Amino acid sequence: AQSDWEGLAASIRGALSWGMSGAPCHGADVGGFYGSRQPSPELYVRWLQAAVFGSHLRLNGIGEREPWAFGDEVEAIARKWIAFRYRLIPYLQRVLAEATATGMPVMRAMPLAFPGNPLVRDCETQFLCGDTLLVAPILQDGGQVTITLPPGAWYDLNSRQRFPGQRVLRYRATLDQFPVFGREGHALPLGRAVQHTGEIDVAAPLGELWVFGKPVAPLEGFTQVRIAPDATGAAAIDAARPGVLFVALTSPRKGRFLARWGERLDVRVWHGVGGSFDVLAGKVRRAPQLWQRLGLEWLYRVLQEPR
Repeated sequence: AQSDWEGLAASIRGALSWGMSGAPCHGADVGGFYGSRQPSPELYVRWLQAAVFGSHLRLNGIGEREPWAFGDEVEAIARKWIAFRYRLIPYLQRVLAEATATGMPVMRAMPLAFPGNPLVRDCETQFLCGDTLLVAPILQDGGQVTITLPPGAWYDLNSRQRFPGQRVLRYRATLDQFPVFGREGHALPLGRAVQHTGEIDVAAPLGELWVFGKPVAPLEGFTQVRIAPDATGAAAIDAARPGVLFVALTSPRKGRFLARWGERLDVRVWHGVGGSFDVLAGKVRRAPQLWQRLGLEWLYRVLQEPR
């Protein structure tokens, strides 16, 4: 792909078309492979953030593509998103197993994921990563994007706010943030922070399980935890081993179903009100008011990140 904003958009459209043609995997050259000029720092970050949610990615092209070539701020942001990519591996492995069995791609175009819904039919660049995460790539300077939410309800991983589906949002994200939404009723298994895949415990890879609202969709394939129907037919979380932190994103009135988990599981409940959710570190940080007034919340979070 060419190293400009249209190159990024074309790369995503190509990946989604490739998936609908029966190929479940697609690789991205972050920053674009060629062009009359090198990618800007902002374009490079947005390309990396989108590529995190594909099956393959590489920092590759004609010219420098290493994060440190774009300055200290970009290097810090890229480090966090690459770290999150490693944490996403257990989920991606489950999605790839599904692809092997059914042919459904990792990056799912809106018409493929919601074939009977006319509202999302014309969305060319937003996609589902697996069946749990809605990804809305930013394709222009300034961090703005229009997002069309499919049916159901969706949790913004930046604000923790719950949005009903079947609506269109005008969204702005600072450079270190990226529009990703968790699908209500589903769960996101995440691994622990590692420096390379050799540090992943294959037998017990999970460090956290994020649950979006009341669990409905089953979760199989992990020895540490599973979600399956109980005796009454309702979905229940069964933790076979300790050591997995359960993070529940829910509204206050829907939080009661989590009470029975707390007796035997390590549970953190986050309601979608206030604070700033750091999708990468899994922590809530509120920047001091002065930093907020100056529009430097992103810098505050970067400075708080362990080096």
